[in-house]
Parts: sequence; structure tokens; C-alpha cells
Amino acid sequence: MQNQIQLSPALLQRLDALAAKLNVTAEYLWSVLLRQAKIEVVQDSINALLGLSAVCVSLCFAKRLWKWWQSEEYHEYDDEGKAIFGNLGCLVLLIIGVTAFLISLNQLYAPVFNPSYWALQQILGH
Repeated sequence: MQNQIQLSPALLQRLDALAAKLNVTAEYLWSVLLRQAKIEVVQDSINALLGLSAVCVSLCFAKRLWKWWQSEEYHEYDDEGKAIFGNLGCLVLLIIGVTAFLISLNQLYAPVFNPSYWALQQILGH
């Protein structure tokens, strides 16, 4: 197998059983899983960038909202509804962005730094 690591007999049996169900060899299945790790890295990187961009957008909106709130235009109309909903929208977008970013970063480490471990996790169903 590529990237030789010490596998327990029970894990090898699981890998062989899964390979037999798919009508491929265990070596081929292992190489596919290692290639899939690279795809996971790309997907998680894109998700992390989307989360980070949501954070940036929410901070830009919050900055514009703050400037508008301090302007004469706001005090002229005294529109509390826009300020409240704008702040809530920025807060929700910020929470979603930070959460997506952190989850994506958490899932990014294993396929980048140890693809064999990631492949084992996929086999074991974790």
C-alpha cells in the first residue's frame, strides 16, 4: 500500500471487506482515500474562506451602520427599526461566519497534515 503504516489485522479485514464490496483491491481503495484527502482540503479551504468572507462582510456592514447611526440623517428620522434589524443582521452573519470558519479549520488539519489518519477515520466511520 502507498504510505505504508502499521494497520491492525482487524482494520485490514475491514478494509478488505469494504474493497470486496466495491469490487476493487484494498490498495486501490487506500489510494482513492488518500486522493480524497486532497479534495477534502480544497473543500474545507473554500468553506473557511466563505466563513471568513462572511465575517468581513458583517464587519463592513457594521461599520457602515455605525457611521450612519452617528450621522445627521439618522437623527433626522430617528429610525430605530433599521438600526435594530441592521445590528441583528450583522450579529447573525458574524456568528454564522465565525462558526463556519472555525468548523472548516478544525476539519482541515487531518487531511493536510496526516492524510493516512484521515483515511483511517473514513474507514472506521468517525
